Amino acid sequence: MTLLPFRQLLKDEGGTALVIFSLTLFLLIGGAALAVDTARLTTSRARLTLATEQATAGAARNLQFMEAASLQSLAESLFTRIYGTGTLFTYAGSNPAAPTITVTPDAESGEVTVTATAAVPTTLMRAFNFFDDITISTSLTAHQVMPNMELIIATEATEALEMDGRLAAIKAAVLRLIGHLKAVKRVDAGLRFAALPFGNSLVNVAPHRDWVTTGSWPTEVPPLVPGLTAWTGDLDDQRWCVDVRSGAAGSDDSPPGDAPFPLILETSSILDIPSGLPLFSVTTTADCRSERLLPLDPDPAAFEAEFGSLTGNGTAAAGRALLWAERLLSPRWQGLWSADATSPVAWGNDTTRKAVLLIAGSDNAGGAAEDDLFTATCARLKTNGVTVFAINYLAPAGTSARMEACASSKGHYFRIESATDLSEALTLIGKSLVRVRFAG
Repeated sequence: MTLLPFRQLLKDEGGTALVIFSLTLFLLIGGAALAVDTARLTTSRARLTLATEQATAGAARNLQFMEAASLQSLAESLFTRIYGTGTLFTYAGSNPAAPTITVTPDAESGEVTVTATAAVPTTLMRAFNFFDDITISTSLTAHQVMPNMELIIATEATEALEMDGRLAAIKAAVLRLIGHLKAVKRVDAGLRFAALPFGNSLVNVAPHRDWVTTGSWPTEVPPLVPGLTAWTGDLDDQRWCVDVRSGAAGSDDSPPGDAPFPLILETSSILDIPSGLPLFSVTTTADCRSERLLPLDPDPAAFEAEFGSLTGNGTAAAGRALLWAERLLSPRWQGLWSADATSPVAWGNDTTRKAVLLIAGSDNAGGAAEDDLFTATCARLKTNGVTVFAINYLAPAGTSARMEACASSKGHYFRIESATDLSEALTLIGKSLVRVRFAG
């Protein structure tokens, strides 16, 4: 056998080495390309998912508060803040299409679906003609729900606020808020409303005549005695109020069984000439407002009807108002406001939140005593786990300071100066009450 010359062997081996080197370099560069583009793709997918989650959560939280076009704009804005405009993961010279966001709201079911699609460009892999832009997509669905909550809406309804137009603005904004909240899908019991319009220290608690001092309720009236009545229906359902109790019960949540209320109601009669019978009528002080204190109810129909016709009466008594808000929420009053023996729920209930929304714009007429009652009652409410939202509608400095201190946090206090500000504040509060749950 003839052996090749040594130089020829070296020459042949050098050619083989070049081939091996070229293949190895190709594999190394290809591997690097694959690693770079795989990392870009993985990062893009993670960022796309995160951005879509934020967009979906934002759209779901605002479902009953915005029109479809506004929801779309909001979702696009939230998505772009996280994912960008599509150029974050590109290289110089690439020009991928901008991500697309589609929002599909269903107000009836409380469901929002957001679908996002984006193009992820390749770099070295494109150079090797392995891949062009890679399209990634994700779709998420979330539900806007109303958790179990007892909400007291305590609004100043004084003559001063009616005269300067603030009461009209309050009525319109509160009714708008109720319209939004009642449309939110409930979980279990959902939201229960209570209406507490306040002005003066007297409170209309009709028809609960069993709460008043023994022997004070009128008995010498039809049908117990012969005669006619200027009112229709039962006397219980007419306009009458209770006054402030004496002693400690006048400033705490003692139930009426422990400390009944003084009655503000009188009846009088005149002779009805055609019938020859006495005609009885109800007389009470002008400080007793016609609107009743409405207890917790999942159906806001009575609430809406009362607020729609709300009028100004008397002067501000925000301390007394907060005290009645406490009584509306106190478990010591279970079964007194309605036939539901479990309402209100206990303080610190694991499944039901409690909140007070206070709107006021005047100094308390009762002076230091009313101010102290306000401060003490607010402190008790917060100690018992009640969230307090305070909206200060052009109130004087002293009231402003007390309201700010009463709010559960700086984020729960709103200083407003116009009807527009009020509407925006109530919308923010409404959004904070709802919850978002992702499907699956």
